[in-house]
Amino acid sequence: MERLMHSGALSDMGIIRRMVHPDRQKRIIITPLIDLEHQLGPNSIDLRLGTEFVLDERAEYTCMDPLDFFRETDDQLKRRHRRIVRMSPRKPFILHPEEQVTSSTLESVRIPDDIAALLEGRSTWARQGLGVHSTAGFVHAGSRGVIALELRNDGPVPIKLYPGMRVAQLSFLMLDQDCASGYYGKDVKYSADFRPETGSPWKDYEFALFNKDERDGRDGKTGLFERILESFS
Repeated sequence: MERLMHSGALSDMGIIRRMVHPDRQKRIIITPLIDLEHQLGPNSIDLRLGTEFVLDERAEYTCMDPLDFFRETDDQLKRRHRRIVRMSPRKPFILHPEEQVTSSTLESVRIPDDIAALLEGRSTWARQGLGVHSTAGFVHAGSRGVIALELRNDGPVPIKLYPGMRVAQLSFLMLDQDCASGYYGKDVKYSADFRPETGSPWKDYEFALFNKDERDGRDGKTGLFERILESFS
């Protein structure tokens, strides 16, 4: 009951207390933290843009079909659809209107098992049309590594993105108790990423079942297609 009363968003002092917590497993760890004075807000901490950007090679395919990627057995064949661009801090990446690329924070963030986090853009850049995530703004308890940024320019003019500039902010939510299994300890796709990774929906377990259903001609009664259809009957 006492823990429930203390759950909620962390203030600036709450964030600092968790960054210096005597129990290392309970600490929020952000590295490199270049300028705490300017990055720490009243109830969030600003995060900087990393140096790598992942672009889809649109000329390589007509559409993104997760089953096509699932059936690829060679990782190189999967990666031929994507190109990684590395920029120096002095050289900007130009994001054109209606363009979306995947990047990541410069900082690696470690979150303990009793805290979750929310990623949002900074108002300064939102007013220029820059978004930092499409819908995936939730950072699970126990996460470790850089945080993916789904950068999109919804403004009317191109934007120069300089690695190291503050583009996002992270707020922290106290949970009512530790997770039974933190994100890092689970068999997940994006655990402990230390470079930007584009989405890989074909790794979801559903696509193994979808593929099996199609391969078997959907004749079986235990496939996911059948279970979905049965749920509507």
